[in-house]
Order: sequence, then structure tokens, then C-alpha cells
Amino acid sequence: MLDLFTEQYAQLLNDIRILDVESLVTEDYKKVIRNNPDVSVWLDKVGYSTRPGYVTSLCYFLKCVNLEDPGRLLDLKGHDNQRQRFFPAERLAEVWMSKARQQGLSNAMIKRTMDAVRSFFKSNRIPLIEVKCSYKPRPKADFTDEDLRAFREGFNWYGKILFDFMLSVPVRDGQFQRCENCGQDFFPRWENIKTFPIIEAYSPFTIRTQKGHESDEYPDGLTQACFLTETAARSLNNYKDLKERFLDRKLKPSEYIFTHQKGHMGPRHVAPIGTSTIISFFQQALTRTGKKIMPHRLRAWVNTILATRGIDKQVRDVYLGHTCSYEQGYIMQMIPKWQQTFREAKAMEHLDIMGAIVPPQDLEAKLLQIESLQKEIDRLKVQVDTTKMCDEDFETMMDLLHKIREGRIKIS
Repeated sequence: MLDLFTEQYAQLLNDIRILDVESLVTEDYKKVIRNNPDVSVWLDKVGYSTRPGYVTSLCYFLKCVNLEDPGRLLDLKGHDNQRQRFFPAERLAEVWMSKARQQGLSNAMIKRTMDAVRSFFKSNRIPLIEVKCSYKPRPKADFTDEDLRAFREGFNWYGKILFDFMLSVPVRDGQFQRCENCGQDFFPRWENIKTFPIIEAYSPFTIRTQKGHESDEYPDGLTQACFLTETAARSLNNYKDLKERFLDRKLKPSEYIFTHQKGHMGPRHVAPIGTSTIISFFQQALTRTGKKIMPHRLRAWVNTILATRGIDKQVRDVYLGHTCSYEQGYIMQMIPKWQQTFREAKAMEHLDIMGAIVPPQDLEAKLLQIESLQKEIDRLKVQVDTTKMCDEDFETMMDLLHKIREGRIKIS
């Protein structure tokens, strides 16, 4: 029986092809795959927004390895011989990855596909333990503070406020939308600023992330805990004052931060801006400046800066809204300690591309220089007073001295 399976399996390996996704993974095929009972078990454990991408990736892998039925993919895991290290499912994935790299498939596409395949096996309690994806991401944050400042100038006044906010609170663009499945929304609100209505540098900003909120891995939701930079605090304060003048009242903590008017719903009705608006802001800035910086690249930049300032990876995971071992209640208790850690590391100053243009030590030196000049001016005034020279005589004398230096008056 094993020999017969081995022959069929060998043929399966020979049939592996790297295909064009769009031409083969049709909507009808994806519908058939979604209705498969094994796939249904899997999707019930995956976040709603993640499902479409996972289904497309699994369909693509099935087409590449010439298996129409996802159940057959799971059956491969049942045929193994540990003595001969014969693991069909792992071997199939390894051969596919090898061919994909040889034929120039992007590393990101390989990673997305293998993430879906691993997730599919894991949800059916069958781990793929032998497969390791050699995914090498491109260098993160390959742009400078000057690039970010130039890119910021590509936004309008409203976009600048949003950009300053996202430089210190690196939320995903998917945060700005409602869940189509459960109806919840995760838009930033003023109450997420824990010191509101006071907004200042290092004010804690905690928000429940949209990603994974329906997954079994995050039954209580995932909390992202950040701190505001000086520029973000200044921008949000100015924006808050403007909104309160427009509304002729104080803002409520439960209101959305970033909103736009819906004219057909009345002049006073405001709605939160969505993901499409966020993307359009960044695309407009790209068109105006020629610099390609999208929300996800900002997250990579923030992670890089925090890593160089010595912030622990576990804390960075909380800052970026990644999965981590901290319990949600414990995160809230740790915020004061983390705030002190960030202050000591001067983390927010290094994240702040606008407020950090003049470092504090340089600013102090300039103040000392101004103080010294003021003392010299006071000394000269005392000398003028001792000669009892009036202001008019002093101005006349200075004007005469300038004319002599310019050669307009000659002394014989």
C-alpha cells in the first residue's frame, strides 16, 4: 500500500507548477473551497478580515500542487514514516517553495501562501513542523527623517495632523473600518488618550486593535499601548481647539478623533474617516513628493527606531499591536513603568521628526547665548547713561559712524 502511495506521491511532486494566481483562482473555485468542511473548520478560527486572503492563498497552493480537494492535502499528513523521514505534506511544501524561488516568485507571496497553508493544518490540529519558510524581508525603514519631513509636506493641513498621529501611534490602516461580520468599530477616539482632555508629550494612548479580534487567539481583544510625541500632541491640541470652535462645544471623550462631515446627513453630523481615505491621503502625498511611504512602512520605521533605542521586543510588540504574552489587564498596569522606560531612552524624541529638529541640549546652549548677549546690551546701556548722552545724540553718532565706514564721509 505504501509503495502505491509513494508512486502517486512522486507523481504529485512532479506535477508541481508555479502558476499565475489571477487566471486560475476564480471566484467560483474559491466558493467551492469555502464550502469544504475542513476549510469551514479552519475559517471559523480565523479573523473575518483575514479570511479572503487566506482562502486565495490556499486555493493558489492547491492549484500549484494539482490537488483540487483540501481534504487530500490533509490526508498527506497521515502517510508518514519517521524512520525514513518521510513527511509528505512537509515535503510537498518544501518542493513548492524551492520551485517558487527558482521561478522568481516574490518572497512576500511565498510567505503569504505558506502562512495560509500552515494555518489550515494548524486549525485541523495537524502541525507542519518540518517546513521552514526562508522569507527574507527587505530592510525596514529604508528612509531618513529628512524623507519623512519632505513626505509630510505632501499632505494638506488635515493630513499632516493624521501623519503626526500615526508617527507616534502606528495603527494599521485597517483600524479605520467597521467589521463587516460583527459590526464593531475600532476607530481612534479621544478617550484613547488616557490624559484627555489634557494632551501632551508622552501621554499614553491605548486602543483595541481590529486585527484578530474574532480569532480564538485573542478572545479579549488585543490592546495596543503607545505614547504621543511632542509634535503629535501639539497637532492634536490644535485640531481639538479647531473642532470645538466649529462645534461650539467641548468634545466628548467617546467621539471619534478623525472625522469628516456627511453633508447629506446634516451639517452637524460627522463620521469617522475610513481606510480608503487614509490610503488616498498617503497616495496624494506620494504623488506630490515622489516618496513612497505607506502606513505599514511607518510601522516598520517606528519599530526600527524603538529597537535602536533599546526598547525590549515584547514591549515593541505591545506598541505595534502584535501578539504578545502580556495579558490585557497586565498591560494597563505596566504603562507607567513603560512610560518611564521610554522617557529614559528618549524614544519619543527620536520618533518625532518635527519636534526633535532642535535637540534639548542645543536649545539650552542657544538660551545661554541669548542671556549672555542681553547682559552685554545692559552693560552698554549703563555706559551710555553715565555719559548722559540722550537717545537722539546716540543715534546721530551711530549714523555718522556707519557713513564713515561706508566711505560716504571722509575725514581730512
